[in-house]
Amino acid sequence: MSDYLPQEVITNILLRLPIKSLVICTSVCKSWGSMITNSSFIQAHLSHRINFNNLHGTHLLLLHGVSCQNYDDLSRLGYNFMIWNPSIRKSVILPKPGLRYETFGGYNACHGFAFDAIIKDYKVVRIVEEEPRDQTFVEVYSLAAGSWSDSRLVDPQCGINIGSPQAFVNGALHWDAHRFRSSSYRYFILAFDVSSELFREMMLPKSLDPNLASFLSLQLSVSGDGKSLAMFVRDSTRSSFLDIWVMKEYSVQESWTKLYSIYPQDPADSLLRPLCFRKSGEVVLEIYRRRYGEIKTGIELFSLDLVSGQLEPLGISRYHYHTMDPYHESIVLLDRNDAIFC
Repeated sequence: MSDYLPQEVITNILLRLPIKSLVICTSVCKSWGSMITNSSFIQAHLSHRINFNNLHGTHLLLLHGVSCQNYDDLSRLGYNFMIWNPSIRKSVILPKPGLRYETFGGYNACHGFAFDAIIKDYKVVRIVEEEPRDQTFVEVYSLAAGSWSDSRLVDPQCGINIGSPQAFVNGALHWDAHRFRSSSYRYFILAFDVSSELFREMMLPKSLDPNLASFLSLQLSVSGDGKSLAMFVRDSTRSSFLDIWVMKEYSVQESWTKLYSIYPQDPADSLLRPLCFRKSGEVVLEIYRRRYGEIKTGIELFSLDLVSGQLEPLGISRYHYHTMDPYHESIVLLDRNDAIFC
């Protein structure tokens, strides 16, 4: 085919192929292999997949389940990292970061993964809280550079909810954070711009008391369309299980809008955690079923329709702990000589 068709036509055809077919095509001839594993083609293919998914309403979610036996998978030390692309089953093992127990002493750590659209680079951002929590540091791994940056103090200095997931929206990673003032915590959102690598503060909805440390439990997320910051709020002073908020205009406090409040639908059920939004706007939840007899006790995943309020079981109940994130198939890492098959 390459002898009869212009190069631009061949490129356009290859951009439209599914992942498995593209990987096979790398072995057809040297010119195809060189083209497909070129970083520019890899980025163009990813952009095409994202546009295709948006046009056709395709919304993939990547689910990670942890069994009771492997619950130590959720360690807060966090210094063994691997960037994995399940589409091509290849991964890159990252070097150890600078802040570890043997170099730093006691600490807690959390991390985020993001794409720097300015320089077309993938980055791992690691935030480390010194124990006792006197200072908080950040270090950043660049996939392009293959190394970690020197650690530096987080500005503004604050504490991070280590057990809460981060949210990547508008080119920035977001964590729910707090500043310790007198006898109470003051909650806010800590945003890290992946390109400039600078931090900034974002405010919670005005109706939420930022000092209710013992009553509020916050979890950040991304809206179904992927364009807005969302937040799940548990408030033990209220009868609701959970309130769902969306920031409709980025970084504008007044644009926070409460979408829904979840109340107990069955006294035998206990809401554990929200996981994420679906493209349809529905929310995936972990629910602990406590019924006995004909229904087995355990954790199940449900999809909540925010319009009708109906819960739909997803038929997933195998694991003790779940994480779920939006996902686009890609051939990222196909050009890496240090990537290993897994």
